[in-house]
Amino acid sequence: MKRLFVFLLMLAVSCSTKNDTKTIEALKSDSTTISKVDSDSVKEEESSEGDCVFNNDYFGLTKEWIKELKLEMYEWDSVNYRAIVPDGADTIYFTKGGCGHFGISFEFKLHEDHHPLTDSSYWINKSMMIAKRLNFYFFDKSVAAGQFRMERNRENSIWFDVKDDQLEDNLIYDGIEVTEKRDEKIVSMVVYYN
Repeated sequence: MKRLFVFLLMLAVSCSTKNDTKTIEALKSDSTTISKVDSDSVKEEESSEGDCVFNNDYFGLTKEWIKELKLEMYEWDSVNYRAIVPDGADTIYFTKGGCGHFGISFEFKLHEDHHPLTDSSYWINKSMMIAKRLNFYFFDKSVAAGQFRMERNRENSIWFDVKDDQLEDNLIYDGIEVTEKRDEKIVSMVVYYN
């Protein structure tokens, strides 16, 4: 979780964007506020010419990823450059883009999963099941070949170091983290181009 936060902070700091003028319509459902972004009224984020090595249109790139998944309801978090998607009792956070580093990541907050973090087999399988559902196929070959190991196992977090299947592509695998906060489990996966 700390690595993901630092990564997202690094992406946000490395990119400068103009004022956020996004329009979001709030909807109420089951006493939980969710939002649907009206794509016609959203001003696409503009990158500073010449400042970015990669595409820092976080909103556009993330929206495209969510659209591919056929998810329609989300709220755009312009402070953290991510989409917040309700998924039943759970919540998914998506982000894609960057200036100096181009990151693709998600956090999946599971509100009702009571498996202990000590069950590493369950969590690697659950992580890959979630990744497949979200079209996040980067770790598939390595995990299927058993090319991963648990790096650390603290009381509230486990980390799986996944071996990069193509070192020459400049895509860095930041692994899989499962964190426990209160009664929630959070599965996070990050890859980025350097």
